[in-house]
Amino acid sequence: MKPALETRSYDLQSVRDKIRAALPTINADYDYMNRFQRGIWGVLRGSISVVETGRAQMPDYGSGDHTVLDVLQKWPTTGAEAQRRFRVTKIARKQRDALRAAWRDVVQGYAELKKAAFS
Repeated sequence: MKPALETRSYDLQSVRDKIRAALPTINADYDYMNRFQRGIWGVLRGSISVVETGRAQMPDYGSGDHTVLDVLQKWPTTGAEAQRRFRVTKIARKQRDALRAAWRDVVQGYAELKKAAFS
């Protein structure tokens, strides 16, 4: 039986695929996207990047280590327990900050699009 996190991620794969299909393709230069689109991509790259392909680095939202699976794969196996805990906590905080920044762009970008549409 798969862990709940992994099962839930696979369950939502089709939803992520549909959202990706509606967005411009992401590549190294993503300045052509509006804030809303960049934010959605920033949130989506928090999916199971180890399994999925096509992930591009988005410096606005961190430099990787974005997913829970990324964090778990980097779990240190050597060193004192306190050092290992510190390293994983640091990665998890970077992950949280990246997701917050991406979601903030989703919300602000949506407001910008809505305002432009009704102006």
